[in-house]
Amino acid sequence: MQLRRIAIETVNSAYSEVMSNDKRYIVPKFQRDYSWDLEQWEALWQDIQSISDDRMQHFMGYMILQEDPDDMKVFSIIDGQQRLTTLSIVILAALSRLRHLIDSGNDIERNTTRMDLFRKRYFGVKDPVTLRDFPKLELNRINNRYFQDLSSDRDVDDRRSMRDSNRRIEKALEYFKKRFDSLESGERVAEILEYISGGLVFTLVKVKDSLNAYTVFETLNARGLRLSVSDLLRNYLLSTLDADDDGSEEAFDRFDVLWEEIIQELGETGFSEFIRRHRSMTKKIVRMKDLFRHLRNDIDRKDKVFPYLEDIKEYAPIFAALHSHNDDLWGRWGADRESELRDLVKSINLLNIKMPLGVMMAGLDRMDIEQYIKLMKKVIDFSVRYIVICGKSPSPLEDLYNEMAMNITNENVDLRHSILSLKDVYPTDDEFKNGFSNKTYPQKSRRRASFFLRKIEGYLSGSEPPEDITLEHVLPYSPSVEWQEYFGVSDYSNAIDRLGNLALLPESQNLAQESFEEKKKVLKASPYEINQKIASYPKWDMDTLIKHQRWLADQANTVWRISQLS
Repeated sequence: MQLRRIAIETVNSAYSEVMSNDKRYIVPKFQRDYSWDLEQWEALWQDIQSISDDRMQHFMGYMILQEDPDDMKVFSIIDGQQRLTTLSIVILAALSRLRHLIDSGNDIERNTTRMDLFRKRYFGVKDPVTLRDFPKLELNRINNRYFQDLSSDRDVDDRRSMRDSNRRIEKALEYFKKRFDSLESGERVAEILEYISGGLVFTLVKVKDSLNAYTVFETLNARGLRLSVSDLLRNYLLSTLDADDDGSEEAFDRFDVLWEEIIQELGETGFSEFIRRHRSMTKKIVRMKDLFRHLRNDIDRKDKVFPYLEDIKEYAPIFAALHSHNDDLWGRWGADRESELRDLVKSINLLNIKMPLGVMMAGLDRMDIEQYIKLMKKVIDFSVRYIVICGKSPSPLEDLYNEMAMNITNENVDLRHSILSLKDVYPTDDEFKNGFSNKTYPQKSRRRASFFLRKIEGYLSGSEPPEDITLEHVLPYSPSVEWQEYFGVSDYSNAIDRLGNLALLPESQNLAQESFEEKKKVLKASPYEINQKIASYPKWDMDTLIKHQRWLADQANTVWRISQLS
């Protein structure tokens, strides 16, 4: 089988080599604006100082470059523009210091020579044929004019209308100027710049075309390097919008507004997970590592960009709300439903239920709220049985939830039909009860233990205990010698964290090392049936604990049972 070769060249280059031989670097106009701030500036300056102190080169990471097919000295920066831009700002700060020394009469001739050498090395390229001057580094459509004005010592336009990212460039320049302020000689300034030139090393990844460029970009992202999925997708969509270099400023501005609204809606939630689950509502689900490749195939023309953005904008607030029970979205259906919805979302996040998010996004968009609440309950019940208690492999669920999401999106919103697709993998009652009978919850998992006991109590007594209820260990967490001997010295360490060893009490009724007989008096008087059940046992030992947890498992099997799947 004949395979297409990926045309990729990698080379390690010091910063001086990156900027040598009349090379030019262009940030595509659709790339994100300059975004570094104080944290990154300080880290870079520390790296520069470490070169001076340790006399050792510092690795600056990967830079992905796409060669211009018409000029082998011109490269588009696919990744690395923040670092390259900031280094240029550092050089501008050094030039500003040299200019100050010259204006102060300090070694005027030699400092002028230094300034001219560094400006030519880092900022200007003269075409030997046309004799036209070009900048070595061109930024995107938002930052380039301001950056070129700074680089050429031209006056900056009205600062009142300055974009935030240009203000960030301005602040970066002021930050690095202060780093050079203490240098009293041009020789010392030049020495720092030489450390930068030879001491900062990049691995340049050079590719021939955009397909190779974004393949590398995506792969490095999967390896956990400095790239983000949101940047990756944003850059691709904008490059598609700018196909044939005819993207309009109005289209780019519209894109920026939509994109910012989407990012703000998602907040701290996982962007890549949202994109993957969103896609699963209409297409076969793919692995995260393959997601971008499939998105490229889905959105292969510029006329598909804005419909896609509008669609993910519609679902982004739903995805975000599914990660926060406090989200305002859950108040839309009135007070009667609000409390129930918030409680369900709280359960989803406590139990870390992720796979059905595509189903739940599609359901909220397509179902009436009564059906949707039933869907959420069934999803939680199934997740408790399959993942949380029985610990079964999640692999079969991806395709099943994918099918459910696509059916709901395509208006096949019959809840019973959707749930029945899970029948073949639904754990039996015996499987569930066996899993529940052996469940343990160490202290770091107490919120889940509380969840199970409160839900079971709500089923038994009709009134669910408050969330701030305390979990009381019947066998104390750090049992006294007397308790160890009473319970069984060989058994107690294996019993403390079992779910059956926990009762529900207000914080004011902490019984600590009290004997079982004393605890029984308090538990018997409790309004909770779980406590009264514990109080009905004549002795508290391992056999009793196992018996009690099996009783809890019987109750739990009813609470988290889906009748049409049993």
